[in-house]
Amino acid sequence: MRPHQENWTRQLRGKTYKLQGQSILPVLMSCFVEQGEDKTASAAKYGAEVLHRWNRSYAEAPPAVEKSDPRWPGHDPRYRDVDPRLLPTTESLQDTLHRALPFWHDHVVPAMIQGQRVLYSCHGNTLRAFVYHWEKMSEEDIMKLNIPNGTPLVYEFNEDMTPINHFYIGSDETF
Repeated sequence: MRPHQENWTRQLRGKTYKLQGQSILPVLMSCFVEQGEDKTASAAKYGAEVLHRWNRSYAEAPPAVEKSDPRWPGHDPRYRDVDPRLLPTTESLQDTLHRALPFWHDHVVPAMIQGQRVLYSCHGNTLRAFVYHWEKMSEEDIMKLNIPNGTPLVYEFNEDMTPINHFYIGSDETF
């Protein structure tokens, strides 16, 4: 975990809120940083192999964005109450996992322990981080993992929150 990551995660944890009256299902939301540049532009600038490493590896992060860059999270009003020194300028899959695990442990696991079914919708990289964690994957295996966009991935867990089954919902043509 990067030095700022733990404090930043603590601050963001306090920003989690519940929407009421918006859905027949209770919805929990947590602010997650969205940053990065277009994949085509990145591939042209750095090369497809380098881009693939940044997108698929566990610990390697892309180059940091400058705070003057419009993609820096400090320009997003959702983060106006977060100390700007704590906002990341880049993020690896490892960083993503450290950022997202508190939400998983604080909100999703307790709901599942109470017997609730949970629909967890997140950015593809965040989902890859969770699958890495749940499946206890190696850094080599995570490089090969591809999760199709927009295709529901169902995980079933036992009482200890260990995955016992997972599958995609969709036709064979989806894959």
